[in-house]
Amino acid sequence: MGFLGRCVFLAHYFENDERLTSKPRVLTFEIAGHAYTFHTDVGVFSSRYIDAGSQILLETLVSLPLGKRLLDLGCGYGPIGIVLATQNNQLQAILVDINERAVALAENNIKVAKLTSRVGARVSDGFASVTEKFDTIVTNPPIRTGKATIYRLFQEAKEHLNLGGRLYLVIRKAQGADSTASYLKTIYNHVTRIKRDHGYHVYEAYD
Repeated sequence: MGFLGRCVFLAHYFENDERLTSKPRVLTFEIAGHAYTFHTDVGVFSSRYIDAGSQILLETLVSLPLGKRLLDLGCGYGPIGIVLATQNNQLQAILVDINERAVALAENNIKVAKLTSRVGARVSDGFASVTEKFDTIVTNPPIRTGKATIYRLFQEAKEHLNLGGRLYLVIRKAQGADSTASYLKTIYNHVTRIKRDHGYHVYEAYD
């Protein structure tokens, strides 16, 4: 079964659970003709293979201008931010996640990709440890934290965008893509669905 036919969720990937025994693994996937290898572990989102939403989001964004500064919000082990930084050698990126194990993995994957000069990772509960502004914010939002949390993140994202900056996100129709788009329109002047694939919707939001 292909990646688009599978969707596995770890109930508490957005929390720190020190009881989880480490079981490191390596996964490989391809974006835009380039093969990527990542180190993952249990206790982080989609640790066995890249999830369909992230892959669709990446395939949508690799051909778009993303400016010079990017934030990967809820980065997990780092696939979105690292792939986009690899594809664009002018891009500086910060990857953040509340999960300490995920951030440690992201830091290691940044080193493996030889991107430490312009990509970094840090632990942050949403934007709590983020003071910078960005040209692009990307997220595969942590749906299981609930609408209140992800809607707050969308609101706070606006405060961290440079003039002309964009928020990009992916969400399944079954997880509330339509209601999410409606909510985004209460925050941003322009909200466009730029991709629909296998039930996943990619939205662009900006003022």
